[in-house]
Amino acid sequence: MKKLLMLAFAAVTLGAFAAENAEANASAALVAARAKIQGAAQDKKVMTAVMKTLSAADQLKFVSEVMGAISKLPGSPEEHTAMYLNATRGAIEGAAKGNVTEVVAEAYAVVPVGSLPVITESLAENVFNRAANPKVTYTDERFIKIVENVMKTVNARLETAEDGGVRAGFAALMMVKASNSATPEIQKAAVATLPESVREKASNEWFPAALASSENKSYEPMLGVADGDVSRPVVEMVLRIAGPQTFESVLADLSGANTDKLLTAGEANPVVDAVQSPIVYELPNLGNGGVNAVVPSKQEAEPGGYQYQTTGI
Repeated sequence: MKKLLMLAFAAVTLGAFAAENAEANASAALVAARAKIQGAAQDKKVMTAVMKTLSAADQLKFVSEVMGAISKLPGSPEEHTAMYLNATRGAIEGAAKGNVTEVVAEAYAVVPVGSLPVITESLAENVFNRAANPKVTYTDERFIKIVENVMKTVNARLETAEDGGVRAGFAALMMVKASNSATPEIQKAAVATLPESVREKASNEWFPAALASSENKSYEPMLGVADGDVSRPVVEMVLRIAGPQTFESVLADLSGANTDKLLTAGEANPVVDAVQSPIVYELPNLGNGGVNAVVPSKQEAEPGGYQYQTTGI
């Protein structure tokens, strides 16, 4: 009996020691990463490289710290938004497998609300786009399941965030835009994922304004409910500063989105490389709401003859 107790004690002690060592290693990596925060805030490639050195948990801490550092740097709202955009894109590209949704949730939690329209448009068009892989058809049903999985993670993170309801609205709107669908089912499903306190506003005000035609599009109903002084950066200036945005799909790596189980007979497995061949283009028209219009440039054909189509959203 005594021997069994000693063995049990030894097992617990070794387990605790291993856990402490793992935390020490993660902390050491994060300490090293913190020395590169300024570089990560100003260079997307640095952000990606540093993220790849971190554990999944430390990645989220680093994203938050980089966004906080950007807010303290001198510069205009446009310069800050360009940095938020590139840092978000760099963080997603460097995210650990299965950690993409958590990284996106962290970005939506800490990026200032005034910069979220640009973040939302970019992620919808460049990262979560339903048309990412022309060999795979994401039906509305399949895409709705992805939306629900993404928003479950996003909502959990935003429960403690300032302006959590409107931030969740932007994240849900991003998924609707990424769907490239004019059918109401995806929009209704996205609204249903939101906190009950904002569902009515999202359905009746936020989404209709943000999804309107180019000349009538506006984010003002969403920006107007945020607390404090919310900036309205000029989008053309943001894009000029941020530089070209490339097309990179992450649908196959969404945390909790088991796409294999959503396949129908005869379909290919929707495994999409984390970084596809770059397709450089401008963001779609953001309309009114304190931001100027941007007309999408003509898309280049992807290898294999697939012509990526802009959505007009």
